[in-house]
Amino acid sequence: MELKFIEREDIDKIRWNSCVHYSINGNPYGYKWMLDSVSKDWIGLVEGNYESVIPIFPTKTFWGRKKGESIPFLPYQSLYSSRVLSPVRKEAFAEKIKNVYGAWSLTLDTKIKGLVGKKGVQKQEKSLLDLSLEYAELRASYDPTYQKMLEEVDYSNFQPMGNISPEKMVEFYMDNTTGTKPEDASRLHRIIYNAMHRGIGYGMGITDEANTILAINFVIQSHNRLFEIMPATSSKGKAVGADFFLLDQIMRRNAKRRMLFELHPNKSLVPDFYSSFQKSPFFTFTS
Repeated sequence: MELKFIEREDIDKIRWNSCVHYSINGNPYGYKWMLDSVSKDWIGLVEGNYESVIPIFPTKTFWGRKKGESIPFLPYQSLYSSRVLSPVRKEAFAEKIKNVYGAWSLTLDTKIKGLVGKKGVQKQEKSLLDLSLEYAELRASYDPTYQKMLEEVDYSNFQPMGNISPEKMVEFYMDNTTGTKPEDASRLHRIIYNAMHRGIGYGMGITDEANTILAINFVIQSHNRLFEIMPATSSKGKAVGADFFLLDQIMRRNAKRRMLFELHPNKSLVPDFYSSFQKSPFFTFTS
């Protein structure tokens, strides 16, 4: 098979996005608009006429060796393909990457044996929740701790906020999330506006009686899934259970929809609120 690296500005946007869209393991993290929102310094490794693609962030090691990494800021990517992800196809991509880059650190939801380096592979799991159930059924499967919280906490002063502006969401996220960098604000603005422009993303928030924001979340609907993109809560919000109340509101809004809810694997507000998540692996390959 023919594999070639293509500079970001030379990539055929329609063909690239079509590959991601029709990929069996597609997700919003592979669309060109998403990649461009977080970095302008990426290239694509492309098979043939965009039958398969993988985004690479080229950098260098401390010693000056060429290194290929996953796009920063996003939790993972994929080897996207409109074809079967056969071992031959996966290993061909691995060999091409290794032939060009002397080092790599790639986080993918596709296990590729040829990318396992001296440091091995780190396996993590994504939590998925089937939203096709009635809300009452979803609520019945909350962890007992959170079922009790819904019964005992006074939520009468909480107000769901569905018209929260992108600017307020980003400001709140930056103020209440550790490890953020100044440039992350611009990345988040671009992600939000791109998703809203395409009609696939919306934000939700929770305020108190003084109209103070306590928790926010922005989600994107793609590939029959609802993806958490930027969950955040203030210390006050966490103390009064606003983070869980917001998740419960998302469950109410999306119950009986034939899709999965994918919690952000690194930043979800309440990663253990449900008693029986489906689990899906993703892997970090480091040379």
